[in-house]
Amino acid sequence: MSAQGGDKAVVTNPLRLPQAPHRSDFVSKREGVVQTVDPRSIGYGVIELGGGRRNMEERVDPSVGFVITTKPADHVTKGQVLATIHARSKADLETGRSVLEHAIVISDSSPAPLPLISHRVTVRGVEALA
Repeated sequence: MSAQGGDKAVVTNPLRLPQAPHRSDFVSKREGVVQTVDPRSIGYGVIELGGGRRNMEERVDPSVGFVITTKPADHVTKGQVLATIHARSKADLETGRSVLEHAIVISDSSPAPLPLISHRVTVRGVEALA
């Protein structure tokens, strides 16, 4: 980190990092089990908040984004904090809330487990397993 001009003190003191002026918790609207936390939606949401780029001319704001404290298969209760939104404005907080409402899906049952093996590599190429 310091070899690239960074402040190595942030490792022991994260408050040295840039802080967004607005912060809000995103809470569960219902009890249930987290089915998915869609990383693509989260990534595009960070771009919307200004923490990523659509092109090289855009500036990245390292203070904005999401701290997601839940994962698939977690049992959650109504009102439980699932994530924290860090934003530049109150309007951006609402954008972040909208992103998380679509990205974090809660249902009544546990998600189906992913297969341990999904593909096979053979001399003919990669084959999906049924």
